[in-house]
Amino acid sequence: PQRLSPAALSFAGAAEDFNPRPPTCKPWRDSEFFCVIGDPEAEPSFVFWGDSHAGILSNGVYAAARRHGRAGLYSGVGGCPPLFGVVKDESSADAFTDAACTRRNAELARILADRPAGIDTIILASRWSYYAEGGGLGVDGHNRVTIRRVGDEGPAPDDPGPLFRTLLQETASELVTLGLRPVILEQVPEF
Repeated sequence: PQRLSPAALSFAGAAEDFNPRPPTCKPWRDSEFFCVIGDPEAEPSFVFWGDSHAGILSNGVYAAARRHGRAGLYSGVGGCPPLFGVVKDESSADAFTDAACTRRNAELARILADRPAGIDTIILASRWSYYAEGGGLGVDGHNRVTIRRVGDEGPAPDDPGPLFRTLLQETASELVTLGLRPVILEQVPEF
């Protein structure tokens, strides 16, 4: 380590920070999963919802919101796709973690149904290909994930792609029906 500059050491340390949290993430009401990021004096005007990819982007969203005097509700839960009505079973997670994902997404549906008037935009960030293809790549190639609809007790489909696309379309449609403007971020490319 002594051969590296302080800047290089900083980058090396950040590489191990799998899911950083924004500098401040003030609890939102009695929510188990959502907190407020951005300007601490502002009322939430957006929601930032996703998995660990949202977590990686959350510091940038926090900084941009703060710079513009805005605040938002944030939840980035690793391995949890931002989709309504989904149950996931992930090889790298236990049953409690998988169930928490379903609870988080249901909690957001309740929050949005009775949301503060100022919230008009929802940003979705995720590792979309992981859920659409059923697994990871490279060093993450051994991880598998299956998805199915809430209430569907049957086996998960062999090809999750069609169900994933349907759930994403249904989620976006539901958000529009609720009067929100959904913004779906493209995922960071995988190698």
